[in-house]
Amino acid sequence: MATPKRIVNLEWRPVLNWYEFSELKMYDYITEKKRKTRLALFEDIKYSDFGLHAFYQGGWGPEPLIWSLNAEQGFVHCSEARQEEIQQWIRDTVFNCAPGND
Repeated sequence: MATPKRIVNLEWRPVLNWYEFSELKMYDYITEKKRKTRLALFEDIKYSDFGLHAFYQGGWGPEPLIWSLNAEQGFVHCSEARQEEIQQWIRDTVFNCAPGND
């Protein structure tokens, strides 16, 4: 029996703003991914639409976050459902990471 294939639309989707980014970075919930110098030029060209950027990794899963300094937003290449999951992780973590919110 054939099952219909589900089409998943992967796009660069915004998941966090500068405030959430600064809180997560300050409390070490996200870390900058180390770039190999050999691939740095290729990545700079490939992601030139974001302007100045850096890659980060966090506890939401394997997808890297690209932080765009021009847009002051963080983007993840994912589906809409995954975007909502990542945003929920970010909201929960930002709420719980500040001192006094335990």
